Amino acid sequence: MANNSTAAPKKQNQFLVVLKRLFKRKTAVAGAIILLILTLSAIFAPLIAPYNYTELNVKERLQGPSLRHLCGTDEFGRDLLSRLLMGGRYSLRVGISVVAFSLVFGVILGSLSGYFGGWVDNLIMRFLDIVHAIPGMLLAIMLSALLGNGFGNTILALSVGSINGYARTLRASIMRVRKAEYIEAAATIKASNARIIMSHVLPNSIAPLIVQCTMGCANGILSAASLSYIGLGIQPPEAEWGAMLSGARSYIRDYPHMGIFPGILIALVVLSFNLIGDALRDALDPKLK
Repeated sequence: MANNSTAAPKKQNQFLVVLKRLFKRKTAVAGAIILLILTLSAIFAPLIAPYNYTELNVKERLQGPSLRHLCGTDEFGRDLLSRLLMGGRYSLRVGISVVAFSLVFGVILGSLSGYFGGWVDNLIMRFLDIVHAIPGMLLAIMLSALLGNGFGNTILALSVGSINGYARTLRASIMRVRKAEYIEAAATIKASNARIIMSHVLPNSIAPLIVQCTMGCANGILSAASLSYIGLGIQPPEAEWGAMLSGARSYIRDYPHMGIFPGILIALVVLSFNLIGDALRDALDPKLK
């Protein structure tokens, strides 16, 4: 006897759906490949670096690219390729860590402000106004000078000024969706505020932060370079792309290779994050499903 019942369609995993939609875009694939290569190069830098990145060799200082030194040497005779590989560890970690730290606090403050409104919104927004009144780089310089040099202190100094942007972006997005029917339905069945925010509000409000996060990684790398340039942040003999680029300014006319290679790597990192971020924004946009 024929079975007239129809099987219910199998529910697709949302993560796999977004991932499939993401990698249909060639730009996203290109960005992911660039970022993967740079990340793997940074992870395995101690194994593939041809020289010790802190080794000084005054006899070979300021040499151009050659078979012995593929990217040339700096003013102290250090191999630039080795320093670029090791510098990727610091640059990528700084960019990603700054975004991760500021994003966590930005999401918390933005969610509370946008969802509850009222006095909660006023209190959080006025606090963020005070922080926003101080220019981001000036705030980072003040905190870095107060906390001292070092990787962790640099991340903290750069993160505080970035919280405001993430919180405000998320707040504006949440205020657009908090009166939606599915939010009211969840409140009707007595769902807790925490569950409504985590299960319904955030997933439908987080997309605008994607591109902002990718730019935040690039800004984190450039801001760390600025701190290093004025004697704060990550200091020599540690290698960091932005600091290497800043250190090459005095030699850029006669020895351009010192600035070209770290500049190219920073540009590639920024490009890869932007390509992935744009594709993620489209993949997560409900209107494009």
